[in-house]
This record gives sequence, C-alpha cells and structure tokens, in this order.
Amino acid sequence: MKQLLSRNVKYDWDQLAQKYENVTVDGYIPITLPTPKLEDSQYFEVSIAFSRDEIYSNRQFNQPFTIQSISKFITLFYVLEYYGPEKVSHKMKLSASTVDYNTVSADLFLSDNLILNPFINAGALTIASMIKGDHHIEKVNAVIEFVRQYFQVDSAVDESVYSFEKRNSYTNYEIAGKLQLLGFLEDSIEGTLNTYLQLCALKMTTKDLAKIGFIFQEMVCNKHEAALVVHEAMVQCGLYRASPLSVNDKYIPAKSGVSGSIIAYSYCLDALHSDNIGLGIYSPLLNSEGNSAKGYNYLRDFFGNF
Repeated sequence: MKQLLSRNVKYDWDQLAQKYENVTVDGYIPITLPTPKLEDSQYFEVSIAFSRDEIYSNRQFNQPFTIQSISKFITLFYVLEYYGPEKVSHKMKLSASTVDYNTVSADLFLSDNLILNPFINAGALTIASMIKGDHHIEKVNAVIEFVRQYFQVDSAVDESVYSFEKRNSYTNYEIAGKLQLLGFLEDSIEGTLNTYLQLCALKMTTKDLAKIGFIFQEMVCNKHEAALVVHEAMVQCGLYRASPLSVNDKYIPAKSGVSGSIIAYSYCLDALHSDNIGLGIYSPLLNSEGNSAKGYNYLRDFFGNF
C-alpha cells in the first residue's frame, strides 16, 4: 500500500486509520438524520487519493453515505463557476463564525447586512437558490452533472434520507422564511429547500470524496479563480465552529457534513518532502461542534504528522 512521502509522518496513514477503527468515542447523531444501527455508530473509514486514479482506503468495501453539508462546498463552487465571485460577494462574506451553523437568528447570521459565510445554513440556502434551473429537480441534476464533469464522480439522491430530512427541516424552513423576507433568496422557499435537501442527500463514498479533494487541490494549485474563492471558504469556515483548523501553524482546508463525512486536501507543497493529496473520511458520530468525532481527530493527527 502506498505511503506518504512526508519525512516527518510519525504514523503510516493506514496504521493511524487502524487506531481509529478500534477506538470508541462519545458522540451523537443529529435528529434530522435517520439513526444508524448501534453497531455501525463507531464505524471509521478513510480514503486517500495520491492521483485521480490512485486511491487507497482502509476498508475493502466502501460504505456509501449522504454527503450532507459537503454539498455546500460543491454548490458554492458551481455558483462561482457559472456566475463569478461578485454574485456571491454581494450577499455573503467568507468569515469564520462562532454561531451555530443552523442558527435562525438574522442578528447572528448577518454582519453588515451580509451573511457570515456560505457554509452556515443561511448561506447555503441562499447559494442553493442561485443554482440554474426552473425546478428543483432540474437544479439538482445540473449539480450532479457538474460533479460528473469536473470530478469524474457519479452520485444520486438517497430519496429515503431526503424524505426523512424534509419531514424534520423545521429549522431550515424558518431560516429560509427569514432569508426570503430579507431579499436573499432567488427561488421560492419550497424550491430552495427541496434543492438544498436533495443535494445534502447525495450519496458518495470516501473514495469519491478523496478523488474530488485531489482534483480540487489541483485547481487551487493552478490558480483557478472560482476554486481559490472556495478554498478560502474551506479554510476559514469549513468545519463549523472548529474553523479555521490550524495544525503545525498551517491551515487545513476541509468541509464536514453532519452525516459524519469530511473532505480535505493538502496542496502546492514541496514534492520532495510531502504530497498533494485528497482525503475522504466517514464516521457517523458527531462531536459537540457538529463534525465527525473520529474524523476530526484523525484529521488533526494526520496533518499533525504531515
């Protein structure tokens, strides 16, 4: 199995993964998602992409999951790519935030009449309303095709998770209502929520996320305009209140989802001493900040030795 080039890595990445496979952590499953079987709650999986085609995992068979808020990273990239940075910057900042990601208070999610960032739910709902299309199905299909074209990853909506989340989305309805009153939405409340929730319910694997992370870091290294803006958002606010994540005086770009998923990458490093890679992590129990408990700790350990 391929190993990292980094000279100061104390653990092989797969040995570190075995540690997290065997450790037991405390955490919770959000009430907006179906509860996994008890024996599955401590599940841990990580994949690392060393290239577009060379991807390794600690599991022989990858567990599909819904990406949840990782979709916010994808839809932000989509909107920036089609409309440019100005359309987004007129409505939101890219600042780190200590507020809960699902806060319904405009006094908390706004600053200087701008939404704090695109990764809290107020920002993500606004971004979802900007996606091109006359109906939420058309919009969701456009994003699925975008992922296929840019990242060579196929995905589909998990209809059962989408239905469950829609029945339990009281908070998002309240946020969307306030956004509409404030003039942020470019679609109806219902259309925006359907688009947003279906994109959260896209199914992928850790290998898919690792591949996306690797291809995306290539775009960042190549100074792709939209990718650079998304990269800044990933660094500043991709891990909710745990953002930005600084390890060994370096900021780690990552985005988490409440399914217990995380996408991350390293980028533009000295090839003689380290690697440009993409990572995908899945472990369903969440910590107090809404990130995968095992996944977040693995990320810190991994980059702490990188």
